[in-house]
Amino acid sequence: AGPFTLAEWVPNDRVVFKKWAGYGGWNPVQKTKGPVAIDQLTIRWIGEGAVLGNIVKSGNAHVGFTIPASFVDEYKNDKSVTFISKDQSGTGLQMVMNIRKPPLNDIRVRRALHHAADQAAINKLLFDGYYAPSEGPLNNNHRCFWDGAGKMYERSVDKAKALLDQAGWKVVAGKPIREAQGVAGVADGTPLKIRYNVLHHKEIGEALQAQFRRAGVDLAVEVLAGPVQLDRVNKRDFDLMYERQRSPDPVILDQVWNSKWDQPGGWAWTGFKDDTLDATLGKLRALPSLDDRCAAARDAQKIIMENALMLPTLSDPAFVVVSGKVKGFQMGAEGNWFYVNN
Repeated sequence: AGPFTLAEWVPNDRVVFKKWAGYGGWNPVQKTKGPVAIDQLTIRWIGEGAVLGNIVKSGNAHVGFTIPASFVDEYKNDKSVTFISKDQSGTGLQMVMNIRKPPLNDIRVRRALHHAADQAAINKLLFDGYYAPSEGPLNNNHRCFWDGAGKMYERSVDKAKALLDQAGWKVVAGKPIREAQGVAGVADGTPLKIRYNVLHHKEIGEALQAQFRRAGVDLAVEVLAGPVQLDRVNKRDFDLMYERQRSPDPVILDQVWNSKWDQPGGWAWTGFKDDTLDATLGKLRALPSLDDRCAAARDAQKIIMENALMLPTLSDPAFVVVSGKVKGFQMGAEGNWFYVNN
């Protein structure tokens, strides 16, 4: 049904598409009817960030899609190319918490992580400040974002330490990591270790690792393949797990946070169940007015943040560089697809 047919597929390297002469131009994004002007489109996967960042400048590609943030300065004022920075509205690069078991079954520990995390510092350190803030269950550029999310937990290592003390995770002389003393379900002397599992952006976890260590928390960062992630989720074998949805529609909150989706194949992973939250989320599929749905979404975000059920990190815009030889390249609304019809 699209403008191309598959010509070649080399796994982990490239996909080549040839123009379909029978295409009628049915996609409404297309300005003229009939086949597209491009005879061939090759999409190549580049695993090395430095290579991907330079691939347009070196003449080896017409488009560099989702280049690393470290290359933004090189391109953003370069008149020989078109530089695009496209925010992606949704949940951002969020980490959801498994509250079924220690240590994250204690809200004081969950809130301590919020106080110990410094998102702005991570953005500056890793991405030259070019990533977007994501302070709650919906990221800041989402039209239904609740702006109280970023004000709920002051960045304070001292507050984090105080909450961990109250929760029974104590500082032991000469040891950088706190240990359990009187924590229900945990043997005394057990170090405070929290697993942090992601599919990508390991570097954010490593930056958080350093920040949490100041409060006496050992954050173990591990990159998982998608099937392994879902297996652990189904077994409820995780602490902090990466979970992301992209959409300008607030209904994605219902997918992630309504406890009725806490089932195999469902997206509600944390184990949190609250009748008020579920009822609020249910409105997102029923209310016809976007304003009313956004109001319900903001109410839901407040409940999620009050219970510290997720740890926001950042939101990654899609950074794209297009050669001056290319005209009419178009980004999709959420930055994770594109059109070459024109």
